Amino acid sequence: GKGYYVRCLACNGKLQVRETVCPLCKVEGKIETRLLVPLLVDDGSHTMRAVAFEKEAILLYGKSKEDVLHGLENGKQALNMELVGKVVQISARTKTGMDRTSLELIVQRANVVSFQNA
Repeated sequence: GKGYYVRCLACNGKLQVRETVCPLCKVEGKIETRLLVPLLVDDGSHTMRAVAFEKEAILLYGKSKEDVLHGLENGKQALNMELVGKVVQISARTKTGMDRTSLELIVQRANVVSFQNA
């Protein structure tokens, strides 16, 4: 995916691109861009799919929201490589994956751990 999604707060419509006016309801200034980071989390015994939203995504990247959005639109590969190998502590809830058999983690809290403390 793009690493974010865009929605109109006025009509709850999901938009394809970042805009200032909703193409569905024509309301201006009610557009929200939310970060969405898909992850593979490995605890040494098992790998699970996970997703981190907004606050946790900003924490994982270690950048401002604007910098993350800029990176996703102009160099997503390089930005995502910054996440590879990071040691993180997460608190998450589980949900059934899209295949209806696997579990997926929805990250509720994330903390990047320095390699010295890992």
